[in-house]
Amino acid sequence: MPSTSTALRVIVASVLAAALTPPQLLAAALTPPQPGRHALRARPLAAALVETAGLVPDGARHVSEDLVKKTHRFDVSLTEPLGLTLGEAQAGKDTCVYVKTVDESGGAHAAGCRAGDRVVATSATLGDAMWPKSSIAGVVSAVRSRLQLGNQKVSLRIERSLDDDEVALAELRSRESVKERWEVELQKPLGLTLKNVDGTPTVAQIKKGGSAERSKGRVRIGDRVVGVESAFGGRMYPVTTTKEVLAAAALPTPSISLRLERDVRVGPWSGLLRSDGDDDEDAVAPRDRRSSTQSQVQRDIGDALNVYLELRRAQLPATATASLLLDRCTFLAKTYARRASSRKAFRSGRGDAQDRLDALLQTLEDAEVELSAKFATNAVSAFVSVGAPKRGARLFERCARGDP
Repeated sequence: MPSTSTALRVIVASVLAAALTPPQLLAAALTPPQPGRHALRARPLAAALVETAGLVPDGARHVSEDLVKKTHRFDVSLTEPLGLTLGEAQAGKDTCVYVKTVDESGGAHAAGCRAGDRVVATSATLGDAMWPKSSIAGVVSAVRSRLQLGNQKVSLRIERSLDDDEVALAELRSRESVKERWEVELQKPLGLTLKNVDGTPTVAQIKKGGSAERSKGRVRIGDRVVGVESAFGGRMYPVTTTKEVLAAAALPTPSISLRLERDVRVGPWSGLLRSDGDDDEDAVAPRDRRSSTQSQVQRDIGDALNVYLELRRAQLPATATASLLLDRCTFLAKTYARRASSRKAFRSGRGDAQDRLDALLQTLEDAEVELSAKFATNAVSAFVSVGAPKRGARLFERCARGDP
């Protein structure tokens, strides 16, 4: 599996090549094998979002979702004949199982399985438990064992990418809050009080003089403790009660590491849920002649940028906020390019779009946001479409150097 920076360079290079390559040859050269494509696309999203958007197949059971990876998981119940073939691919250091083909006459198609889905778990031989799987042999063995014991159905846990679903992506961009997670090491005494809120240990009070108060914003009232460091091996293990946290804190160690979760409000976004086919002048706020393009672009991006900077100043990873920020910036890059081609003053429209794209990149660079492959690909494509391939090439060179 190539590294993220390598994958990004390959994808961006392919977009630049598209400007000079005949479409037929390009399609043949850039069509990736199924496992690679799925592995690259893989990146908490409310259950209501996934279910109300109709993204869970009929009869399937929603299990979980991941805002950063932009994936969701659901369980399907299959009857014989299953009617699917499987493949294996590398996902980082791990092996994943994916669906290669689905026969429309089989149980897998009827249950909602589609080519490109990942199989991450299967029914246990007995009972209702689901067993994680990472190899074809493991999946096949579990399915056979289940059916040979007389069971009429077998369940598969499917992971599916949301990255190509425009409805889901529009909903993701519209979210006004995200869940951030990070780890913090606190010296004893910790100086905080916990209480169980909705089944999760939650910081109820921060005492003066404790290490929580000295954490410079890394611990706040309302933060949830979702994991603590094991006394052996330094691993994190999940916790669901205050007793578990207190037991870990009572160990004879000078400090303890906690995994915290916080709801971070990123605010509403004026550009969200606009259709790419909507060409009215309000789709992107008109340029304020009294302000610079940079300031206008920052207003287009919205409050998520300031929230990201605030989290980074507190030395928090801001992973979910960065993901949302880049999704919004990807939408803006495509919108700037689309509006340029629809304007009556075509030449001035392209010039304005080029300036906005430059300002968009500069804003992300100033904030030290690491570009995603998806954003970089769309930004290079936008530069090419508005007649600025050299600027797209500069972005490619930046990606090739591995710069943020």
